[in-house]
Amino acid sequence: MGILQKLAGFWDKKLSQAKTIEDINWYPDDPELAELVCVRHPTEDFSNQAEIHVAPGWLAVLNNEGQFIPLPEGKWDFKEGNNSAWKFARTFENAAVKGADGSKGSHYHYQIYYINLKPFRNLKFGTNGATQFIDQQTGSIIHFRAFGGFGARISNDDLTAEQCMEFLKKVPNGKDCVTPQEFAELMKTDIASLLSDRIAKALKGDPANGIPGIQFLEIAAYKDELSKRLKADMDPYFKEFAITLDTFAIENITVPDEDLARYQERLQSYLDKEFESTAMARARAREGYTYQDEQAYKAMQTAAGNQGQIGGFMGAGMGLGMGLGMGAGMGQAFGGMAQQTMGQAHPAGGMPGQQMGQMAPGAAGVNAANPAQQGGTNCKNCGAPLPAGAKFCGACGSKVEEAAHCPNCGAPLAPGAKFCGGCGQPVGAPQTAHCPNCGAELPAGAKFCGACGTKLG
Repeated sequence: MGILQKLAGFWDKKLSQAKTIEDINWYPDDPELAELVCVRHPTEDFSNQAEIHVAPGWLAVLNNEGQFIPLPEGKWDFKEGNNSAWKFARTFENAAVKGADGSKGSHYHYQIYYINLKPFRNLKFGTNGATQFIDQQTGSIIHFRAFGGFGARISNDDLTAEQCMEFLKKVPNGKDCVTPQEFAELMKTDIASLLSDRIAKALKGDPANGIPGIQFLEIAAYKDELSKRLKADMDPYFKEFAITLDTFAIENITVPDEDLARYQERLQSYLDKEFESTAMARARAREGYTYQDEQAYKAMQTAAGNQGQIGGFMGAGMGLGMGLGMGAGMGQAFGGMAQQTMGQAHPAGGMPGQQMGQMAPGAAGVNAANPAQQGGTNCKNCGAPLPAGAKFCGACGSKVEEAAHCPNCGAPLAPGAKFCGGCGQPVGAPQTAHCPNCGAELPAGAKFCGACGTKLG
């Protein structure tokens, strides 16, 4: 037998046993009827002599055209001065219907709803369908569903007429009765809409307020915290309907296998890149240079690869300026790279000074800082600049070979030079003697000048 058939049989029995129709009572003797959340009385017209009996654990709500009177458990009637129910009737005057003799309040027309105040436990909820969420770290689209349980009851603590009205509109909504399953289904719809939104917000976090997001693989560890947040959010909402959430718990969050596999793959790639980036940052800190320095060094490498192009030399010069504050290791690499770049750009002897001044007037500052332009040389092993008089390279430790000097003017000679850069005298060619008096050339072994007769030696 269905619940509606049982309820109809109950009312037939009660009304036939009642002495008068004024004996209004709800004392369910069937366990299934006793579990109902809300029941409507089948009769809506009562005389002013009616008595209303409300069973323990239940609440009666009288309704007439939007006016509501909540009556707790006990016996109530509308006889003037008989009990406090009469005071409720005073606010219910529009329900009074005049009798045939014209007397006022001969009977009343109103609906009576009996509401069960017992706690309803072990109710279940779940999202109606999969909710889509885009993970900020990996860009993965994740579809998830959430399930759990809750407990609820109708509270008559400081119950207002507005709450009675909202409850009757939302829960029975004109029905003769509401089962616990129907009650849970009504609540589940509201819970599901809040649930999906709150889980998505928890995963995303609130960076503006310093609240970090939750990695999806770790969400199981936050189920209790999410449950508390959701309950706190939903309590004010359900209170408008005189409903109190006693318990609420997310029990399971499910994700399709393909979504989970894609998320894990992308998350691993993201973590690998983060680890590599952190390791490189620590290496730069140890070496004493920054990411910007590293990018400048890469620009130098690109410039060095542009062989024979003046632009390559200019790029190298700019890179040198950018790298002046680098650490020792990067600075040495810059020195070698600059030497290589200038050698490749002008293999026939370098860029002429006149062109240097015209094309790169700012290069004078770099040349002034180069020991090779102040009488020093460059290390043959690593190419690092050497100050004048250095016997060992300060960059690689190689021994510095002493430079040869012109026998005519004493200027230093570049390795393999055939002419002196200072006086133009051929290097290594036999030297011709001259008379100290007249300057005439003297043959080898002469003791007197053949031109003026000056004694030699």
